[in-house]
Amino acid sequence: MNSVLSLMLAILTLIQAAFTAVGTVRPPQPGIVPDPDISENVPVMATTAPEVPFLEAPPATETDYRDMEYVHYDTAYFSALAEQMLQKADEEDADAVCDLYDQLYQEYLKVDSLTTLTMLRHDADFYDEYWSEEYNYMYSTWYEVRNTFFSACSEVLSSRVNRAFSLHVGLDTAFLLRDYSELTEEEMDNSQELELLDKYYALSDTMDGISYSYQGEDWDLERLYGFGGSALAYESYDAYLEVYNGIQKAISDVFAPLYIQLVELWTQEARDNGYDSYTDYAYEVIYWRDYTPEDAQRFCDAVKPIAREYYADLYYSDLGYETNQVSPVFTPEALLDILGIYLPRIAPALVEPWEQMTEHGLYDLQSGAAGRYDGAYTTNLNYWHSPFLFGSLTGDCYDLITVTHEFGHFCDYWFSPQTNIITQADNLDLSEIHSNALQALFTAFYGEIYSEGADIAEFINLSNLLENIIEGCLYDEFQRRILDDPEDLTPEKINAIHTQLCMEYGMYDDREWDSSWAYIAHNFERPLYYISYAASGMAALQIWDMAQTDFDGAVAVYLNVLSHGSYADDYGEVLEECGLRLFSEEGAVEEVCRPVLDALEALDKAAR
Repeated sequence: MNSVLSLMLAILTLIQAAFTAVGTVRPPQPGIVPDPDISENVPVMATTAPEVPFLEAPPATETDYRDMEYVHYDTAYFSALAEQMLQKADEEDADAVCDLYDQLYQEYLKVDSLTTLTMLRHDADFYDEYWSEEYNYMYSTWYEVRNTFFSACSEVLSSRVNRAFSLHVGLDTAFLLRDYSELTEEEMDNSQELELLDKYYALSDTMDGISYSYQGEDWDLERLYGFGGSALAYESYDAYLEVYNGIQKAISDVFAPLYIQLVELWTQEARDNGYDSYTDYAYEVIYWRDYTPEDAQRFCDAVKPIAREYYADLYYSDLGYETNQVSPVFTPEALLDILGIYLPRIAPALVEPWEQMTEHGLYDLQSGAAGRYDGAYTTNLNYWHSPFLFGSLTGDCYDLITVTHEFGHFCDYWFSPQTNIITQADNLDLSEIHSNALQALFTAFYGEIYSEGADIAEFINLSNLLENIIEGCLYDEFQRRILDDPEDLTPEKINAIHTQLCMEYGMYDDREWDSSWAYIAHNFERPLYYISYAASGMAALQIWDMAQTDFDGAVAVYLNVLSHGSYADDYGEVLEECGLRLFSEEGAVEEVCRPVLDALEALDKAAR
């Protein structure tokens, strides 16, 4: 395989961008009845933040999501167009070649978006056989069409119309396509990874029910974290630990074999592309990072003292576990209304993407259920020029965190759409700033939104933002250690690496088994994505800290970062231009994280 294939694998890997904000799994909390009407809970304020002339909106989308029709795509038409383009190249008819390229590119956009449509329907219900089959079909079709398209373009670039064609498609595109090598059927076969991911999703629905038998009784995590577990610990802490470790090992025994198979596929992918290590391949080719794995490790080492302090002093604050004390709990419609109320007070420019999203139904927000993807992300339907927000809600204050986070991605995709899906893949270190920083800015309105529960909601949100940095580093380091030494991988080896890292980051002093890594879907779906939460979190916390004394100034910085989008610039360049510190700067991690630690400590003390 070659650099073009690597690029396209990157684009496909990033087709689902921007998952929900990360956080360590906490014990299940009681459910709360949603309040269907926010009008009595959230006062509408007339004041608005001054507009900053950074953002220019594209033409409004004209298509409702419900009108984006899915068709089982027949590749015969695409192949015929490609053949015509090659024929016209032989005839040296440059105008016809360029016209046919434009038609092919639009068809390629269609296939790309049809694939995304099937993904959205599949993620809404993994158990729907029709959409599972169509998703697998379109995923394979995407590869086939891409292969046909790029192979034909490569041939044209070796013909006598090369110069006119290069100028028409753009020199960057021509450079990438010139040396493209047609893929074999084996190289295009992605079914094994899709099947493994489907198994992971299905198993995730059963994760909380995985049990360990103790004295003839089955124990799962829900029972252990409830009154039964408290009674067992009071009676015998050794018995409690036996049950805890037994459950954790049982979870690992279910998920580790599946993870090991995925690691084998990723390792082979890296080797097929000329890399000894999947880590180097992912950093250089898939994510196009402007820092190295060695830079990331230094970042991780700088974060560990912060993490140890957080877990020792703040993580177990009662505020982090009192989501049932935060009311009201909002319906999906009410969450969208909250955006509409407060976005004008952050920046009027952000209202237009909200209007487009709500008017055209460019979202799928529902309570989490069996068979539904348990998370949130924002993706692009490029053929219809539309971002799309997908989210599963939990029925507590995390829902507003999720929606404000994902809407930051929606704004990014709205204001800075891809202009060429052949050459452009988004920079996750930048795109996660757009989401994390908007999530952070919304804490300014928590007093109005939540009233008496505002301090709890703010503590949870700020903890989440800090945990983005901590866990972004921890899981990048976890994945690098596994992917850099993938041989003889076993459940015991995975567990040993994970528990050792958790101790280094201060999550606990000692533990025999810990399978919480299996709860993190990114470990299975997006290896080495996680460091982007940490890199972006550093910028988001700087914007949050600025907002405490100069809200309008913080918004101006946020809009400046947002205006760069995710496709054009490097992470380091954008942060320097916007006056934000890089994680690689001496002392930056401590100085950026200290204000949020102080804020969390103040909220904790006030609640005692």
